[in-house]
Amino acid sequence: MSMSLAFDAEDPVEVASNLGWAEFVHFAERLENSPNVAHLVAYGWSENPKGVIDELNGAIELADKDTAGVIKNVVETIGDNIDAGVVIVTDGLAPVGESEA
Repeated sequence: MSMSLAFDAEDPVEVASNLGWAEFVHFAERLENSPNVAHLVAYGWSENPKGVIDELNGAIELADKDTAGVIKNVVETIGDNIDAGVVIVTDGLAPVGESEA
């Protein structure tokens, strides 16, 4: 199974394996001054995709190689869908809620 990002009515786009997403979440939870990324990983959605991109681009140099790969996938996927307005984290079956992130 893998983790994906969804936008509007478009099909979800895979961005990480479950392990890769878990490592990304662990990394994101330790970031300071990244409220948009924190909201994305805690609640499974964000209404500020540009803020998520900016915060991740500012933190990528702090990540290990594998996590940086997930960050690049997330940034690229959100960037490709920036006009959608809302990004949702999903496992392909349902949106990820606070207890699942």
